[in-house]
Amino acid sequence: MVSTNFPTDSTVWAASSAAGALRSTDGGVSFASKTSGLRETDIRQIGLSPDMLVSPVILAGRASGGVSRSPDRGTTWWNAVHGL
Repeated sequence: MVSTNFPTDSTVWAASSAAGALRSTDGGVSFASKTSGLRETDIRQIGLSPDMLVSPVILAGRASGGVSRSPDRGTTWWNAVHGL
């Protein structure tokens, strides 16, 4: 998934069944696993805020059926129970 601010931040996200949420800040040339706080690393889907400059929220759909939420571009994650 490409950041809504890709022209300025070059950020690309990918879901991985083995490595969790993957983030690239160089347009997809290289990726880093961003899993601090994720309940599991089998991630099936990534959802991004419509405006990452204003609200840098990311949602990660887990294979177990749950959702994790990051309020800070994937630096930290929490189990999303309420507010979805």
